[in-house]
Amino acid sequence: MSRETVTAHRWIRDDASSDLYTTLEDRGRCYLRRNLRALDQYRSHLQTEEADLLDIASAVFGSDRLARRPNGFTANKLDWARHLQVEVPVRNASFWSDRIVTDGLCQVLKELTDDTWSFTFRESIPSTPSMAQLRFRPAPGGVALFSGGLDSLAGVLHLRQAEKLQRLRLVSVSSNSHIGHLQLETFHALRKSVGGDLEQFSFNINHKYADTKPADPSVANKPSRTLKQQGRRQRARSFFYFVIATILARRTGSDRIYVLENGVTSLNLPISPLLASTRVTRTTHPLVLLSFERFIQSALNWPSFRVELPFLFHTKAQLVKPFAEQYADLIAKTVSCARVLNGPWCGTCTACLLRRQVLWSVGLADLDRGEQPPGGKSLTDIFATFSEPNGKIMRWYFLATLHHVAELLRDPNVVTSNPTVLRAAVGWAGARGLDASSVLSQFVDLHRRYAQEWKDVLRRASQQYSAVRDLLARDTLMESL
Repeated sequence: MSRETVTAHRWIRDDASSDLYTTLEDRGRCYLRRNLRALDQYRSHLQTEEADLLDIASAVFGSDRLARRPNGFTANKLDWARHLQVEVPVRNASFWSDRIVTDGLCQVLKELTDDTWSFTFRESIPSTPSMAQLRFRPAPGGVALFSGGLDSLAGVLHLRQAEKLQRLRLVSVSSNSHIGHLQLETFHALRKSVGGDLEQFSFNINHKYADTKPADPSVANKPSRTLKQQGRRQRARSFFYFVIATILARRTGSDRIYVLENGVTSLNLPISPLLASTRVTRTTHPLVLLSFERFIQSALNWPSFRVELPFLFHTKAQLVKPFAEQYADLIAKTVSCARVLNGPWCGTCTACLLRRQVLWSVGLADLDRGEQPPGGKSLTDIFATFSEPNGKIMRWYFLATLHHVAELLRDPNVVTSNPTVLRAAVGWAGARGLDASSVLSQFVDLHRRYAQEWKDVLRRASQQYSAVRDLLARDTLMESL
């Protein structure tokens, strides 16, 4: 039985800036600062529903980031889910209050965060027109999400080569200037290397607390989480990402957006039973993308709209390998860490582990060993340090990953026991006119290939790292070699 924590946020539009803010009892006003505006005076460019959708996506991002969850692996998963009650100022409250539209919105967010969401829409017309304007004209080309990681880089190269999409508009969203800068650097290197008609549209959204006292002075001295701690919760960030890309596609004459993620990461099976429910992110899960697609088709009366996930049946290494030799210098500029906020990436999270596996798989092991993130600190070498006494977290993620890989090597059909995989196979097949059993078989084969990639990497690593060699000597992972 679920014991959801109820959290309510009432978002208000600041007439002076068109930003949204909410008031927290222990921190006072919290503003959502965005580098985009409502653009009401440019109705020929941005319709009312689209402007409202931007505000709704911003409020969703802010509420998800501010609502607390229990910490640590020991937290009971029944307590993990939240009930978020969100009040949003919109220009057309009757439209967004329509049950079909609201249910579609809540369904997307349920799939994405595993929380229960409920919305109240309040009629609010901005009194001060925005000073910013985004001017776009319809033109052929595609719109793709560009995070600055390995998948988005390789995905762009694939789209240009296989799909013949020479003109691409790449949408980047960051929640702090450090990440935004890394994305910009990667894009400039990409455009310099490949040429063609590439454009980057960079958007930023973050929190800023005003210099105001808490609404209730009696709680002023109560402990609260820091903004940095709160900033780690960004499970609904991809919804904001998708909305930005969708509006850009709509305003430039395209009827689809491309999500450039590999299938293993999109399906994102838990590497341990301890990582359950929303501890396993679903930012590009097929079920999330299909729910978002249906929501946009209904909310914007746009039946032709599609969310493309062209690399659903590719591993990350398969996505990168065709370009590894030619674009090694470009690959070195990508960042894949799940924890990077204001400094260098960690080298120990699951995203960094997968990056290392990919670089070794595609013949760039030397690049991996020589990587030095911005800031001058050398990247943590997980193969050499996972067994150190002070490396408990490093060791946990690495060993959990190996245990997951071992299960897949023994029987890749184990993926069919995951209910979200079954739902994804049926849902994706139904939406794309495919056979569900065939899609499920491809999911199984996808994970078989992924496990084999890890096996090959570990075999080579054991020749260079005594810690890996000792581990494998005590484990059944490599027993078939």
